[in-house]
Amino acid sequence: MNDKIFIPEFKFGSPQMNFYHRFSAFYTLPHPPSEAWHKFKQQGTNFKSFKLQDVFRGSLDSYKLALEGFNELNSHADTPDALKNTIKRVKLVAHTNYTGLSKLPHNKQLKDDTLTAKFSFDGHPHWPVITLVKKQAKQPVY
Repeated sequence: MNDKIFIPEFKFGSPQMNFYHRFSAFYTLPHPPSEAWHKFKQQGTNFKSFKLQDVFRGSLDSYKLALEGFNELNSHADTPDALKNTIKRVKLVAHTNYTGLSKLPHNKQLKDDTLTAKFSFDGHPHWPVITLVKKQAKQPVY
């Protein structure tokens, strides 16, 4: 008897329809189109135009702003303890990176080809502690 009675499949209960209803708002948000690979390849990736001192200065400013933001977020009374623990770990990474970069000599003796970066994810799984190392001697700069 089951073969003779046709039971229609309702679209409203299907996982596909649930997905489209749940995420339909995101399809209507305007966003810039992603760049195609061939266009990115045509533009090139020549980073030689950036001066090393400007990159260091921008990094120091970014770490300083991050530390200020983390301190402000951590000072709110309604911040959950789990989030405070994460903030503490990320803040330690940002403080270590800021201190290390601020100890670098900010003059012309740093050249692009004399330093390499080592990344350590011991403090946080997503945000590394960055150590700059001289390429020739393999001695930490900070």
